[in-house]
Amino acid sequence: MRAHCGMAAFESHPGFHGKALSFVATKESFGILRIPEQLRLSVGMEAFRTAISPTCPPISEISALLVLPSAEHNARQNKHHHLAKLQGTQFAVLPVHTRQETALYKNLQRRLFNGQEPDWIMFAQQWSTHCNGYSIFYKTPEHLQAHDQQWTHQSKFSNTLKVNHEVVQVVRKNLQSKKRRVNAPAAKSFMSIPPVLPTALIAPSISISPVLQNTVPRLILPLPTTSFSQLLTRTTTRRPKSCFHCGKVGCPGAHTRANCPTLS
Repeated sequence: MRAHCGMAAFESHPGFHGKALSFVATKESFGILRIPEQLRLSVGMEAFRTAISPTCPPISEISALLVLPSAEHNARQNKHHHLAKLQGTQFAVLPVHTRQETALYKNLQRRLFNGQEPDWIMFAQQWSTHCNGYSIFYKTPEHLQAHDQQWTHQSKFSNTLKVNHEVVQVVRKNLQSKKRRVNAPAAKSFMSIPPVLPTALIAPSISISPVLQNTVPRLILPLPTTSFSQLLTRTTTRRPKSCFHCGKVGCPGAHTRANCPTLS
């Protein structure tokens, strides 16, 4: 209302006014962040300088063109060129993911540390000297440490399989042995099973099969001689009450215990 009437708005007043959407600019960054300058220099990463030769065809056209080895090399570098530009490094910073990087990791770890706990800063520095931008990329110490944990876990798993390989083979051979195989009997249809009849109802001229001879005959209960209507009209005689104290029939104490003569 104040804004509609041209009156000044104050921040202390409740409600929407002209400065309600005047927020302070945030200092947060979203998306792909630049590698911190201190980290980049500590591990020997070169800063992003210039774009790769523009004469190289785009990645989408490589599959349809017959390119020379040098052009193919530049095309592979273009694949991560935009990522490297945003990160501010000459080559993209990626986790260990290529076969060349896996082989380089094993070689450097064996040559520099020989099974001991690596110095991850030194490891990343030595790694940066082998980067080419298409098969080997820059790594931070955290990337190398995460790959070391994954590689250690896979090594323990592979070693466990190798140690127990002979035992597993023996157990598997015994489980798959032909001696343990048993042929299941053929299933019989419900209609093909003969009915089980009591022995008393079978005529002497009927030959009893071996299956029926070993069965226990079922009991046939006689039909009741009393009809349901007779059960409803039947009267029952009640037994006379006896005394609660002396136990005699016809004693006055049968209804009330205090009336029993023996209590007087």
